[in-house]
Amino acid sequence: MIFEKATRKRLRFETAQGRLDVEAVWRLSLPSLDLLAKDLNSKLKLEQEESFIKPATTTSNELSLKFEIVKYIIATKLKEDEERKLAGTKAILKSKLLEALANKQDAALNESSVEDLEKRLADLD
Repeated sequence: MIFEKATRKRLRFETAQGRLDVEAVWRLSLPSLDLLAKDLNSKLKLEQEESFIKPATTTSNELSLKFEIVKYIIATKLKEDEERKLAGTKAILKSKLLEALANKQDAALNESSVEDLEKRLADLD
């Protein structure tokens, strides 16, 4: 829903890299996204700051939408990073388990009797 609103409004984000559309924001690094989120959050807080001489203003819907989009992108990228790390850890463990299994199979084969080994060789022919 937020991305539909963003594309319909043709939202642009002011960043150190220039004005970016939503698709380009996805390509930002996490540190760049963090800076953008901090900037948007600061602007939101300024808009929401209470004044005793000015009437209360409502927060900009566009600014809130931008902030929500950046927070969503950050959360998604953090989750993907965590999934990549977990997959890497699983791959390492799987490799170690396969190696240990091969070693056990080799040890079992080496402990076989001569007759058993001869029989197994004959079965291969």
